Amino acid sequence: MSLREIVLKNNKKKHQSEQEFFNVFGVSLSSFFDPIFGFNIIAFDEEVIKPSANESTKDKILRKYGEKGVECIKNLL
Repeated sequence: MSLREIVLKNNKKKHQSEQEFFNVFGVSLSSFFDPIFGFNIIAFDEEVIKPSANESTKDKILRKYGEKGVECIKNLL
């Protein structure tokens, strides 16, 4: 896949998800999205989710934001 195709694919994914992401998490997707690398789950985890030492990111999202939050993240990955 060419760099152009990657950027187009990521921009499409961002455009399709940004309103739902904001509705669910209350933050802008742009802060955690790069046109080449896509969704930065690590930055999102550290800045927004902040799970405890014994809790996975998925478990914290499920507990705090429900299944809709988990699906929103899955669609970005």
